[in-house]
Amino acid sequence: ELDATTLETLEQREPAPRDDPFDKVLGDKGAALRGVTIDQGGLVDRLMNVGRFFTAHPHVVDNGETLVGFVSCQDALTQETIMQFVEFDQDWALKHQSTYPFTEGAGAPHDFSVGSNYYAFFQNTITMNQLPYILGLKSPTQIMQLQLDKSTILHLASRNGEASNMQINVPPYFTVHSVPIVEETGSLVSVYTNGWDLKDRRYFPKGSKSVPFLGAWGGRYPDFENVVPPSLFFRTTVNTETRELVSHEEVIPGMVVDFMTQDEQLPHIHYMSLADITNDSLPSVGYA
Repeated sequence: ELDATTLETLEQREPAPRDDPFDKVLGDKGAALRGVTIDQGGLVDRLMNVGRFFTAHPHVVDNGETLVGFVSCQDALTQETIMQFVEFDQDWALKHQSTYPFTEGAGAPHDFSVGSNYYAFFQNTITMNQLPYILGLKSPTQIMQLQLDKSTILHLASRNGEASNMQINVPPYFTVHSVPIVEETGSLVSVYTNGWDLKDRRYFPKGSKSVPFLGAWGGRYPDFENVVPPSLFFRTTVNTETRELVSHEEVIPGMVVDFMTQDEQLPHIHYMSLADITNDSLPSVGYA
C-alpha cells in the first residue's frame, strides 16, 4: 500500500495463499507461446506448448468494484479469433464471462474499452503467418503485415447480454491504445483511441497494399525523423440504432500522444502523455 501523495510505502504484506484466478481463466499456465491455438486447448496445444494470452490493459470499472479483461487466441488453421471477456470482483471471484469469436482478418487487440452495454475494440487490418511463430523462428511482430487498402473494424461486443453485437467499418487506421471507458449517450457510442492514420502518405506509400508491421523500427532504436508514424488521438462515434459510422476524426488535429487514461468518476477528462502538437512523431516528453 502506497501513500497517494508521496508514494511512500505504508504497508507491505504477503497475500494469503489462494488459487490464482488467472490459472482458471487461461487454463494453460505453462504455455510458452501465447495467442495461438491448434485444437482449442487440446492435446496438440499442450504438445506444442501454445495457449491464450491475457490483455495487457485490464480496466477497473463500476466504481472500483470490477476488473475487466479478456483472454484471446487465434486458430492457426481456421484463422478464427476467439476472445473471452472476464470480470472479477474485489476478491478476485469471477463475476461474469462471455465469449466473442470473429473470423474477419487476423488477431485480437491488446487493448479495449468498457461501457455499460458494450466492450469495444478495434480490429487492426493485419495478416499473419503463424507457422514461423509456432516453430519459434520469428517473433509476433515479424510475422505481421499491415493491410493499407482495407477498412479497420470497430467491434462492439455486448456486455450486458441485451445489446446486439455489431461490427462497424472505419477508414484504414491502426489502433495503439484505447481510453478505458466507452461513452454511451442514447444510441450514440463513442470510443477514444490513439493510433496511426494509414492514409498518411508520408509513412504509408500510396499504391502499396501492405507494409511490414513496425518495419521502420529496425536498427538500435526507432528513427523518429519521418520514419515512425505519429500516434494521433481519435474519437470514433457510431449510431447503434442504424449501425452506421457517424465520425472518425482527430480530437485535436496534429496532437501526438502516447498512453491515455481517465478517472472513472470524471470520465470527461482524459489524461495522456503528450509528445508533440505539430503532427511529428516524437518520443513522449511530458503529460497533458
